[in-house]
Amino acid sequence: MSKTTIRFTSFPKTEPPPSFVSKITGVFQELECGLEVEAVRAIRGGAIYRDLVQAMVMVDVRHLCIAVPNYLKVGKTPDRTYLGVLKIVDALFGHSRLQVPYGLTIIGY
Repeated sequence: MSKTTIRFTSFPKTEPPPSFVSKITGVFQELECGLEVEAVRAIRGGAIYRDLVQAMVMVDVRHLCIAVPNYLKVGKTPDRTYLGVLKIVDALFGHSRLQVPYGLTIIGY
């Protein structure tokens, strides 16, 4: 299955052309929902952090869904990716210093 990347602007259309354009797996514009599917890079490559921060500046995203593997075995080290992502999300969403402007759903596959 090939990954389709959708370029998604991070600034309202009334402003000058954006200097930064987000790349996201899918956007459901009528639902104001973004979808990002990650694999091995979710934790080890820091993709979860990139996804969470990029969604903060996406104008039309009110909800973000991130799909990550439940479990991966890379080499001899087992990686419980889903549980690791939940810990990161819980720390960010539960902190009073950060206000996340969108709802979030984490999907394990």
